[in-house]
Amino acid sequence: MNGPFLSKLILSLFLVLSLLALTFFHEEFAVLLKNDWMIKHPEQVHQIAFSFLFLSLAHLCNTVFKQIVVTRPSGKKIPVLLQDLVGILIYILSIVGICGFVLNFSMAGFWTSTGAFGVVFGFALRNVILDTFMGLALSVESEFKLGDFIVLHDRTTQAKDNIIGQVVETNWRSTRLVMDGKQITIPNSVMGIKVVTNLSRPDPASEFELLFTIDFSVESEHVLQVLTAGAKSALNVPGILENPEPRVRIKGVNELGVEYKVKYSILPAQIGPGKARHFVLKNILEHLHQAGISLAYPKQDAFHAKMPRRHLDLNAMRDRVSILSRVFLFQTLDSETLNRLASLMMLKHFREGDVLIQQHAEGDSMYILVEGLLHVFVKQEEESDLIKVGQITPGKFFGEMSLLTGEPRTATIKASTNAVVYEITRDHVNSILMSYPQIAEILSMAVAEYRVRLSSLKDMKNQEEQVAQTHNVAKQILDKMKSFFSYSASPAISKKDES
Repeated sequence: MNGPFLSKLILSLFLVLSLLALTFFHEEFAVLLKNDWMIKHPEQVHQIAFSFLFLSLAHLCNTVFKQIVVTRPSGKKIPVLLQDLVGILIYILSIVGICGFVLNFSMAGFWTSTGAFGVVFGFALRNVILDTFMGLALSVESEFKLGDFIVLHDRTTQAKDNIIGQVVETNWRSTRLVMDGKQITIPNSVMGIKVVTNLSRPDPASEFELLFTIDFSVESEHVLQVLTAGAKSALNVPGILENPEPRVRIKGVNELGVEYKVKYSILPAQIGPGKARHFVLKNILEHLHQAGISLAYPKQDAFHAKMPRRHLDLNAMRDRVSILSRVFLFQTLDSETLNRLASLMMLKHFREGDVLIQQHAEGDSMYILVEGLLHVFVKQEEESDLIKVGQITPGKFFGEMSLLTGEPRTATIKASTNAVVYEITRDHVNSILMSYPQIAEILSMAVAEYRVRLSSLKDMKNQEEQVAQTHNVAKQILDKMKSFFSYSASPAISKKDES
């Protein structure tokens, strides 16, 4: 029993006892106070005392009721709306008691006129009354509370325009949600006819799903691998949960192709469902694009020749060249060099958990990720644990400095999902340099531009500083390449330098 309640209770009891004493001993009080009006009008004094006694008792009952609400053993608090209605009912009964028992009014006429007035009043304010009672029902059922994220949708359909938002206020007439920075006011009567899905209960994490339909011609195992990698690559966004991790399943088939379901979980308190869907979709579509897989679409094909290819063949020369030409490091190479390098590079498969390269290890090759997701780890000290510092998505390359200069690996790369990569070794580059020594300068400049571009995003360098630094880094890399490829490529490079 807290202090404020105890003070209110003592005050209410004192007032009730005082009025009881005044009610039953008003004549003695009148003589004691020597009040002529009280002596001459004992009936009025009696009515006033009883009236205040009824009101005091109502106040006492309301005070005790609210304290019982606060200290319920179950710990479940009665909604404020219900508390207010009970309080109003207590005071109405008190007023009816005053009219009927103290003032001796005829209550039959009162109830008749009240009933007629109630019908007219109820008809005129039927929407307000409906909102009020729906609000009361929602409060009693406690389907949601302030701060919860909820979804409102129809009973029979799951409309695409469902209302999703965070509950910021609930009152007698309406419930207010905030969605995408905008406030939505929904009448309680509308809330009553909608299906309410609470994303914050019983677990604060909520699961969502996306559906993708892929053509029948693409192997399902291949699609499952690409979709899983795409969903996992969105886990670096705050609010999209790593545990439970995204899951991909085959849902069924339709007239367009095979339907795949991607499930992922988020914390709505950190990221809205719409924003989370954006990031997951963006990453999955990027992985599908890099893998050469397109979504199924309605088509009517009449073929009188060989069927066209609907996805990449990683062993086909044309597709190898296409993938290689999209890599930043090789975008400036001519078509003849691209074809030569595409024919030499090796296709490799890794399973989830495999280590592609180890930090500080010697290396003389680089990789291009075609499918899957890789995580980058570094160890700051000899005895420290590996720390994840980034991820590699399809189309990205790594290990280029070990390939061109023989430098030790600067990080550990692990496969987060099954992954497919192309490996380019020192012998491959050496073979090209023997025929095209000018490629050394092109590659050194490309690597320098890539590294300076990444560092300039952090250091905010101006364009002149970037150009100067690019040429400086390119010269350093070229010198290391001449040393690293000295046994085979040096003569060719020396001839070019002399010319």
